[in-house]
Amino acid sequence: MTPNPFDVKKLLQVFQNTWIHMMTLQELIETDDERTYDDVRPKYEKEAEHKFALFYSALEDPEAFARAVRNFQNIDSKSGPTN
Repeated sequence: MTPNPFDVKKLLQVFQNTWIHMMTLQELIETDDERTYDDVRPKYEKEAEHKFALFYSALEDPEAFARAVRNFQNIDSKSGPTN
């Protein structure tokens, strides 16, 4: 019996949406202003398009995936902690 194939693209979409949600909530909690979730979320949707594009383009090539992971870590470390 063959196990069900693992849908990496779908999992990546879940991770991307979770990241967007987490970053949106974090900003709303840290900045006590009048903006709503719907005001802040588009900012992180756009950022996620850039960050996660590395992973989507690397799904078929393990070497490219390894490069994407390193690039993602470099992008994240340049932005620094959000305090």
